Amino acid sequence: MKKFLIFTLLACAALASLFAYQYFAFHDGKLHIVWCDVGQGDGILVTTPTDMHIMIDAGPDGKILDCLSRHMGFWERKIDLALLTHPHADHFSGYYYLVDRYTLNQFSTEDLINKTVGFAGLKQTLANHKISEKIVHTGDRWRVGEVLLTIEGPTKEFEFRKNPDGVITNSAESASLVTLVTYGSFRALLTGDAPVDEMEEILDEGMTHVDVTQIPHHGSSTGVDERILDVLSPHLAVISVGAHNRYGHPKQSTLDLLQQKGIHYLRTDQVGDVEIVSDGKAWRVL
Repeated sequence: MKKFLIFTLLACAALASLFAYQYFAFHDGKLHIVWCDVGQGDGILVTTPTDMHIMIDAGPDGKILDCLSRHMGFWERKIDLALLTHPHADHFSGYYYLVDRYTLNQFSTEDLINKTVGFAGLKQTLANHKISEKIVHTGDRWRVGEVLLTIEGPTKEFEFRKNPDGVITNSAESASLVTLVTYGSFRALLTGDAPVDEMEEILDEGMTHVDVTQIPHHGSSTGVDERILDVLSPHLAVISVGAHNRYGHPKQSTLDLLQQKGIHYLRTDQVGDVEIVSDGKAWRVL
């Protein structure tokens, strides 16, 4: 009995220590943006200084849960806002796993569908969990404490021009939500699989310098060009990509362009999760 009591006390002490460690590690009053290492796909966790959790895409499978366990307290089971940049499986399939473990308060995406069984299943899964869906376009925004998320693209007109029937194919990148995260003077651009013409349209509408940008479409040549990098002039570019993928991402031409412009970049296939933290003034890579 005495041994059992001692074991119980030690277990409680260990649990309390773990809770305290994670609490102070994950509640530092700063903005955190994590590009999760989900393989060939996208999954981004944004944690605000007030401890609100925002998901932008969820990767191709259950790897997203591993990432969240690394960057959220083990007791946390709520996603305050979930965004899907576009209905391709390497961006939406991880939501199947998320809805079983986390409560999603709100789900937003663009006004395009994918006629695959997988996407239809996701829509049904969201309905089964009574998660309402909101369609968003350029100009829609969320203010979460001092953090502002703004949809920079696509416009309704761009979506219709690229996909008149409202259906996105699996073989082309035609439109994708692009989100600007602003906290104080810090600015990060999250681009999904946005194509060059969408990015160019965003620049034409007044987009300027950002501190950090995601390179669209896993570093392919379809989402970035010289003008885009000149206008954004980021200090850091992040490429979410899987090792030895069959698409040849990231393209060497994209890496060469980044090097030519003197832009440092990080790849999830090489370094794992990429985490940026900011106090609204300075920022750094953890």
